[in-house]
Amino acid sequence: ALASSIVTRVPTFIVISQEVIYLKAFFVYYLISNLPVSRGIFRNYMKVFFWVGAAFFLFGVVDLFFPETFRKLTGNVLYIDYRGFIPSVKSFFIHPGVFGWFMSFLALYCFAYAIVLFKSEHFYSGVVFFLGCFLSMRARSILGLIASLALGFIFVSGRKRLPAIMVLVPIVIIAFILLGPAITDLFESKINIYFGAGSAEKVARNALYVKSVDVALDYFPFGAGMGRYGSFLSKLYYSPVYEYYALSRIWGMSKENPLFITDTFWPMILGETGLLGLLLYLLILLTFIRTQISRIKTAAAPEVKAFHLGTLMIIISGMVESIADPIFTSPPSAVFVLGAIGLSTALSRITEEDFQLYRGPLSA
Repeated sequence: ALASSIVTRVPTFIVISQEVIYLKAFFVYYLISNLPVSRGIFRNYMKVFFWVGAAFFLFGVVDLFFPETFRKLTGNVLYIDYRGFIPSVKSFFIHPGVFGWFMSFLALYCFAYAIVLFKSEHFYSGVVFFLGCFLSMRARSILGLIASLALGFIFVSGRKRLPAIMVLVPIVIIAFILLGPAITDLFESKINIYFGAGSAEKVARNALYVKSVDVALDYFPFGAGMGRYGSFLSKLYYSPVYEYYALSRIWGMSKENPLFITDTFWPMILGETGLLGLLLYLLILLTFIRTQISRIKTAAAPEVKAFHLGTLMIIISGMVESIADPIFTSPPSAVFVLGAIGLSTALSRITEEDFQLYRGPLSA
């Protein structure tokens, strides 16, 4: 990224700002991975996240039934985005996509614990957060959750797999009976928008993908430089690249209305850091995935194994969601995902004896 910016002479303050955006989540990863952790500290993390998530879900239910009143009382954006007959729930977040991601994040950890420990309270907690994800009515969050959950079932032992499926299938059927029309409408609209005639020239997200290839080829192998394509800085300090590639003519990508410039992630990586940057970033994520699989097999305790599995699933979910959202650079998702990987790294250094016996100063 630095090389591309030097070659294309990007202003220094844009380079520094964008570099911080790229690296901030990795700073969190290194910080948490090097912190001391014990069984007590670990369990306190789990409790805090669970109860905060439960509170966000409950207020999300209020937002579902009384969206206008709730958003006025909380000072949130009053615009209500209906998908089918359901208003896209966002609870206290400013966007339904963030609420959907957070519910998916918590659901996957609950399901990971259910898969490993096979306790009903973990399973039903996962179902609650699963429902919260659906109520956001964001296709990327729903798809990421389902894809990651399917991966998680690979790690269910044979004797547990059939009972888990027998419990899960009826719940999924009931959910689709209740929410089926809204879900069908959601995915049909997405197909029409992104795969309809001329969508590459009319839809910002599609155009960003198509043109990122042109940018990467024209600026091979380093890309156009930081803050130049698909990033927040390219929106804040409107990039000349958009004018050159005629992207400024597309709705939501003009200088006056740059609303959809940050609607992707991989085009940003490819456009700003080139093919080399794209390959390196993919290598980082694949290394995380390979490491998590290894940690699942060698975990010091069942609780730790469940956390490693949940972390693997949120990485996969993040990769699915990153198709349509800068999940690895935008808050809070970037900080939470890389922070969770950091905690998984710290836990991997604990022996089974230490985890079972030493509870630490913050134990409940």
